[in-house]
Amino acid sequence: MKKIFIILLVAISFVFFSCKKETVPPKQDTAFASQAETNTGKINPSTDVFTTCFHWGVIGFSINGIDQSSAYSGLDLIFCPDNTFTVSNDLFAESGHWMFEVTPDNTVLLNLAFDSPDVTVESWRNLADVWKVLKLETTAMMLQSTTTEAKTMNLQKWAR
Repeated sequence: MKKIFIILLVAISFVFFSCKKETVPPKQDTAFASQAETNTGKINPSTDVFTTCFHWGVIGFSINGIDQSSAYSGLDLIFCPDNTFTVSNDLFAESGHWMFEVTPDNTVLLNLAFDSPDVTVESWRNLADVWKVLKLETTAMMLQSTTTEAKTMNLQKWAR
């Protein structure tokens, strides 16, 4: 009886722990290109900004008008064209997905979401948001949170 119980326990464990979890990145809006070009001039976010995996840094971050930039000093964000991003410093790394969206009034939004709800570094949780794109260049972005909390973030592309 004991052997049957152990075999059954091993079989159940195998079924639960051997299943591979698949992460599906968010789908890009096919009508995005023409709308985004209208809103941001000649730069199309989906084809001009994250064309290759590249490093970005937070050069400014504020919450309710209070400068929080020091909490993001040395932070490395890597945005890739497959709609993934990684945030890291010397000790920790977290991954997530990004997606540009355009609202009916042609506002460009950048949605950042971590893959795990338990982000290791507390201040990094502020990065996960739906951001209104205020300024967009191939090497710089100025973003403002669309949530009730007044957050702004400035990103700069850099070689690392």
